[in-house]
Amino acid sequence: VSDEALAALIRLEIQTNALDDAEKRIADMRRDDMSNAMADILSGELAMKRGLPDEAIKAYGAAQQRMPSTAGLLGLVDALTAKGDLARAIDALEQWRKQHPDDRQALTRLALTYLPAQRLDEARVLYEQLLATTQDDPMLLLNLARLYQLKGDKRARATAEKALALAPESASALDTLGW
Repeated sequence: VSDEALAALIRLEIQTNALDDAEKRIADMRRDDMSNAMADILSGELAMKRGLPDEAIKAYGAAQQRMPSTAGLLGLVDALTAKGDLARAIDALEQWRKQHPDDRQALTRLALTYLPAQRLDEARVLYEQLLATTQDDPMLLLNLARLYQLKGDKRARATAEKALALAPESASALDTLGW
C-alpha cells in the first residue's frame, strides 16, 4: 500500500471516528519509517479530532522539523488557533511566508488568521495581493469586501458584487452584499 493510500485510509478513519484504528495504522507507519513526517501530520490530525491541541502542536511541530510542508504548517496553525494562541499561529505563518512567498494556501490562511487578531490592515493588504493574481476567488473577494466595509472604503460594494457574480448561490455573498 502506498503512503498516499495509507494516509487517505487513516484520514477516513479519523473522519468516521474510528480513532483507535487510525492510531494503530499511524503506529505501523512509524515502525516502517521512523522519520516519516506524514505520520506526524496524521498524529496531529488525530489529536485535533480528539480535542487535544497540545498533542497536535507537538506532532505538527515534529513534522515541520522533519520535512517542512504547507500541510504541516496549516495543521500547526489549526492547533495553535484551537488553543487560542493566535500570536504563535501568525508567527508561524509569517516565518513560512519569508521562505515561501508564493505559497497561496499559507498566504490565504495568514490573511484569515489576521482577522480574529484584529490585524485588519495587514489582512486587507494580503487579500489585495492575493487577488492581484487570482481575481476569481469569491471567498477572498468577500473577505476583502468586508474589510473595505469596516473601513468605510467605497470599494466594498463593487468587491462584494463581484464575489456575488462569481458565486450567485452563496449565502455569504448575499449576506455581505446586504449590509
